[in-house]
Amino acid sequence: MASPQVKNGYFLVSIEFFEELCKAHINRESRQMLDVIIRQTWGYHRKTAEIPTLLFEKLTGLGRQAIHKARKKLLDINIITITQKGNGQVKTYCIQKDYEKWRVLPKKVTVTQKGNSPLPKKVTVRPQKGNSPLPKKVTVPAETYSNGNSSQVPKDNFKDNFKDNIKDILEGKRIAITQKGNSKKNNNQKGNIKDSPNPEIKIFIDFAFIEYKEKFNNPLLIDGGKDGDIIKKLLGTFSLEKLKELWLKFLNSDDDFVLNVGYSIGIFKTQINKLVSGGKSNYMTREEFCRVDDEDEEQQNE
Repeated sequence: MASPQVKNGYFLVSIEFFEELCKAHINRESRQMLDVIIRQTWGYHRKTAEIPTLLFEKLTGLGRQAIHKARKKLLDINIITITQKGNGQVKTYCIQKDYEKWRVLPKKVTVTQKGNSPLPKKVTVRPQKGNSPLPKKVTVPAETYSNGNSSQVPKDNFKDNFKDNIKDILEGKRIAITQKGNSKKNNNQKGNIKDSPNPEIKIFIDFAFIEYKEKFNNPLLIDGGKDGDIIKKLLGTFSLEKLKELWLKFLNSDDDFVLNVGYSIGIFKTQINKLVSGGKSNYMTREEFCRVDDEDEEQQNE
């Protein structure tokens, strides 16, 4: 059974500040992050503290995207301030003690009905007298349908042709409406057969899916056609092994833009030049985090 004791450690928080904090409407993730900031600043008797993202993950159990959104929320309501020296440095956090400067959202307002008059019913707009009525449903003549050329398509074959052509359009083809079966047959005779897919595309997508799930404990959402085309183009420039290396570097990126929009193959493409340029990643390894944590404990003991 857990039994926390004051003798094992405590820190002071102003009652006035705490009561105002209780009134503030802050979502769960933002409050978790705020508690960590209070612990790392006032808990060590200091006004500011450099807090790596990995420490937020450890103490809150939140993922990187949730932490990024919570941090943005706290900044929007002006309950914390953040400074950073350069893109590769750890952010420095500070609590805004002046609660009158907080921009917290008001409580939800419930609108009640005044008096006993009933609420208005659904309004139906009717045309005024003298206006022409709305047009009726337009139907295609039963005999024939014109496709814009001199040829005519019988009605019996039109429905089947329409279904086939919708399927072709969804697959990215542009085929005019003709009699059933003629378009596909002619295309095959002309040699319009899709090239065999590159097997390395599937290998990379499987690799990306596994690495993403291992890191974030959630499946990677993949758009087969779109993402497949992206990987096909990238494999035209990079080898499979190089692309795998860049994907791992991308998953470890602490870039604010990536944290905001999320880790996906589409965003991976937009970051490829930055990843190839060899810029230093903001990701902190477990060994680096442990070293930072040890330094904080030494400062506390001093």
